[in-house]
Amino acid sequence: MKAKRLKWAKQWRDKDENFWRSVCFSDESTFEILQNKALFVLRRHGEKFHPDCVVQTVKHPTKVMIWSVISSKGTGRLYVVKGIMKQDQYKEVLKNQLIPQLREWFPNGNSVLCKMELAVTQHGLLKLF
Repeated sequence: MKAKRLKWAKQWRDKDENFWRSVCFSDESTFEILQNKALFVLRRHGEKFHPDCVVQTVKHPTKVMIWSVISSKGTGRLYVVKGIMKQDQYKEVLKNQLIPQLREWFPNGNSVLCKMELAVTQHGLLKLF
């Protein structure tokens, strides 16, 4: 992935400031509620089950996927993804979240979208539908 990002950066490095003012980045990320990460506790001999030395864990923590978009105009609305985002739901997110946001930010329609997987689409989001 690092090589792809470097290639992408080199491809777009000569674009001027006006171009970058019209660029939007969208991505989704999963957040874990009550993270179950390793935790080290220092304790003295005999404190093995003392409440200060025990950390409760959650076997199946709640996870939330959030999608949004950013640009030079600001941050877009956060959208909570229900379940796993598949193609149909992604199209709905684009239709109901991204396109209205782009219309608000760029009423003339001049914007470039960079998906975080580094696919770039210019003026052609509706081609996805």
